[in-house]
Formats: sequence, C-alpha cells, structure tokens
Amino acid sequence: INPATLTVVTPSDSKTYDGKPLTKAGSISGFVKGETATFETTGSQTEVGSSTNGYSLTWDGTAKQGNYTVSEELGALTVTESTAKIVVTTTGGVFTYDGKAHGATVKVTGVPEGYQVKEATSSAAATDVTETAVPATCDTLVIMNAQGKDVTAKLNIEKKDGSITVTPAALKVVTPSGSKVYDGEPLTKAGSIAGFVNGETATFKTTGNQTEVGNSTNTYSLTWDGTAKQGNYTVSEELGTLAVTETADEIVVTTTGGVFTYDGKAHGATVVVTGVPKGYRVETATSSATATDVTKTAVAATCDTLVIKNASGKDVTASLKITK
Repeated sequence: INPATLTVVTPSDSKTYDGKPLTKAGSISGFVKGETATFETTGSQTEVGSSTNGYSLTWDGTAKQGNYTVSEELGALTVTESTAKIVVTTTGGVFTYDGKAHGATVKVTGVPEGYQVKEATSSAAATDVTETAVPATCDTLVIMNAQGKDVTAKLNIEKKDGSITVTPAALKVVTPSGSKVYDGEPLTKAGSIAGFVNGETATFKTTGNQTEVGNSTNTYSLTWDGTAKQGNYTVSEELGTLAVTETADEIVVTTTGGVFTYDGKAHGATVVVTGVPKGYRVETATSSATATDVTKTAVAATCDTLVIKNASGKDVTASLKITK
C-alpha cells in the first residue's frame, strides 16, 4: 500500500511596512475518510524583507504520518519600505532684537503607520541683528520603525527649509526745547533715551547748550561703551530747540550836571546807569558835556558814550532798550 498524498499550499502576499506582521493563511488537502491532523500557517513577515510563508503539521489527530506524503507549494511574504513622502518643514521667523537667541521649529508630516519621529531639530539660531537671513534646516532627523531601528536614510523625505531674521530694536531719543532771556549762562535742557532691551546699556548725554542770543538744536551724544551693540539698534530722534533772547528790560541812563559858581575850572556831568540785567556789564558810560565860563543858557548834558557788553564781551548796546 502506497502513501496517500497531502498537498499544502501557502499563498504569497506583500505590503508596505506598517510595523505589523504580514500573514496569509494556507491550506492542506488530501486526508482520506475524514482523518485529521493539526495544520497551521506559521509564515510571518514584519520587517522590510521577504520570507517563506511556512506552516506546521502536527500528527495529533486520527491520521497517521506514515500513511501520507506531503507535497508543498509555499508562497513568499514580502514587506517593502514605505515610499510615501514625508515632509520636514523648518520654520524660523522675523524677530525684533530682544537680546535673546531665536531658533527654528521643525514639523514632520506624512509619517506612515509603523514609523515614529524620535528627533527632529534645527540648530539654526540668531541673537544679534542679521545682515542676511540665517538659513534654517532640520539638521538632526531620526525616524524609527516599530522595532526601534533607525530607517531615516531609507525613507522618502522632502525638506522645506526656512530662515531666521533679527531686525534692530528701536531706540528713541527726546531732547526738549527751552528758552530764556540772556543772562550770560548756558541754557541746557536734559533729554532722555528709551528702548534698550534686556537691561543693556550705552552712555547717553544731552550736549545741547545755548549761551548767546539765538537758537540751536538741543543735541546729544550716544557712546556705545556698555553692553549694547550699535548694530542691534536703530535710533529715532525728537530734538528740541534752545532759544536765548535779548533782554527787554529797560536800562536807565541818567546824566547829572549841576549849577556851579565860576571858579576857573571845567565842570562836567556824571552818568549813572541803572537796571542792567544779569549777564550784562557797563563798560563805558560818559558825557562829554562841560563848561568853564559862565553860561548864558544851560549846557545840555547827555551820555554820549555808552558801551554795554554781554558776558562774552560783545557790544550789545544797540540791541538793548535804553532810556536816557
């Protein structure tokens, strides 16, 4: 008596990697008169690759192994790496200088089932104002499969890069206007500066001053000798004007002669100047009026030489309000 033939067939199958095992049930045929044994398809493929779709046959039923021969048609189970596009987008931005480092964020989309992003970062960063945009790309990318294997290099990855730009912070300088009547002393008015970030410093000084009659801009100086860097700031200005006007106070010049009995001597007049404001001084105040002989009529006496100077030594007589 020759053995009966059992035929085992396991099919082939394939799929894209998803982290789950690929299986495909097979079949066995040829048992006679309802005899039995335990048949199981054991083939399984999880990782990328290919393997035989195997089986097991356990003679634990009514069939006897010696009464049968087994012929096989065994398929293959094949798992391929995903070809789906994974998009890695690096986003920087435009930032106003604030003394802090600004980096970029990385977002990964389109990751297929069975894969996970372990790391996706960009080292791009900028703190100071940038002359040109700093390129920002994802320079550290690790994508693992479900078994914890780094498969980054095998995947279809598209990178969309960004950039980082840092623009200057704004400083604002304000110097006020001021005015006064000339007094020989400089007119000044302290200004202010605002806008330094993160406690940074530079030396600000209001330099405007006006002593002479006239006007000038209330200027300032800004020295970058502290922690602030000039390139990280722009400066806007609101500069006032310092104005000094000539005094309008009345200056009284009194010339006093007199009545004299003839004594053979020349008799003149004295000049007294009153009401001279601060910052001015009388350099000369004289009258040339004089008489020696008896006068038929009174000789007029006036201050015919008058020089008043300001604190800088300038003759400003003609600019003043003088009553004689």
